[in-house]
Amino acid sequence: MTSLRPLLAAFAVTGSAQVAILLMGLVRFKLVSLWLGPAGLGVLGLMLALQAFGSQIAGLGLGPATVRMIAARPHRLTRATLLLPRAAIVQGGIAAVAVFVFRVPLAGWLLDDPTRGAEVAFVGLGIPVALLAGAGTALLQGQRRIHTLARVQVTAAAAGTVLALAAIAKWGAAALPALVLVPPAVLACLVWMVPARPAATGARPGPALWPRLVRLGMATVAGTAFSAMVLLVLRAQIASRLGLDAVGLFTAAWALAVTQAGFVLAAISADFYPRLTALLSRPAEARALIDTQIRLILALGAPVLVVLAGQADLVLTLFYSEAFLPAAPLLGWMALGTILRLPAWAMGFAMLARGAGGIFFLAELGFAMLCLGLSLILMPILGLTAVGVGFALAYGAYLAAGLIWGAAQAMSPGPVPLILTATALLLATLSLNVPALTWLLAIIQAALGILALQPAAFFRRHPA
Repeated sequence: MTSLRPLLAAFAVTGSAQVAILLMGLVRFKLVSLWLGPAGLGVLGLMLALQAFGSQIAGLGLGPATVRMIAARPHRLTRATLLLPRAAIVQGGIAAVAVFVFRVPLAGWLLDDPTRGAEVAFVGLGIPVALLAGAGTALLQGQRRIHTLARVQVTAAAAGTVLALAAIAKWGAAALPALVLVPPAVLACLVWMVPARPAATGARPGPALWPRLVRLGMATVAGTAFSAMVLLVLRAQIASRLGLDAVGLFTAAWALAVTQAGFVLAAISADFYPRLTALLSRPAEARALIDTQIRLILALGAPVLVVLAGQADLVLTLFYSEAFLPAAPLLGWMALGTILRLPAWAMGFAMLARGAGGIFFLAELGFAMLCLGLSLILMPILGLTAVGVGFALAYGAYLAAGLIWGAAQAMSPGPVPLILTATALLLATLSLNVPALTWLLAIIQAALGILALQPAAFFRRHPA
């Protein structure tokens, strides 16, 4: 098994940063929910989904492609540093213009109020800003400068939170677009103040790099952008069928279940993706890294998800208010789905690192279509809870597809991560149905996670 020491060293840095970012995000959501209620949080969720979709489409996958390229060929850093900010401004600017042109129909579709087109246009400005921030973070991630990246992200999240909430406190709901625009704007300003390391050679910029990165990133953007689009459509359908309050409930549950696990995934991906890319010429080590990574993310994330499944009422009241208690069944199901998402995420990165962009796209497409289809079919029967059921079943299918691909490519994890996934799913299901046992079940899951990590590996000497 790959040594845990370098992985945990990286997580100690990025994980603490992502915890801080997660907490600041929850503070933003908490205050919005208290000041503006579920409907206000629902509007914010729709705006964030629009920005995420626009950023995925306009980005053309340049960020992940750059991480992969720099990790494999460090001598191209200089050219990437010159290209990425220009591409972000041009591509993001085109997307912002498109949002401005269609601001009125977008406001009618998303917010059921065409008169709010100005707010939608303001959200569109966040697309080039987010791309510029993403370009800077991609350069740091590709170089595996995780300490620098962590410091920049935490500082930007803190400053962005203070500025955006000050705008909400002064202007109320009219300032909601500030929560979409200000945090990435602060990150973009800070990340480009960090000097890039000198490249390994004196490579000069050239016109061929952009199409090369686009070709490398298109499969990534095709999959992730489709998922972002489905999330946007799903939120719009919830608003249309169940109202803006229901969108707020969905946004609250999503932030707690998916974003909570997202902090673990984001923290580890800062080191995992470039490390895995660099190991592709050594298949046995690459497979061992995938195996160890899945054990680690389950050990860190699964116990919390067991608690979310069984104590949804308590968590929603603590992080939001009693007005969000109707989201408890949804949160329970989303916790189950997120357990499946943890190992599925690792297999998705394995596809990208291996260059299997087409397979990654099909996996993302299948997940998105299954999640959306099941949610809409079950919504008349289960209401908002249908989204959680669809989410969980879709990620089950995604994980199965990833494991089948991994077995065919000799990149699948061993039996221990799969057993740990199954026990986490079982204990979370028990917690959902017998809340009184939640804390005991979470302790059991944490103990299993520690055993799966094989503590003796901490003290063995392995190359990083």
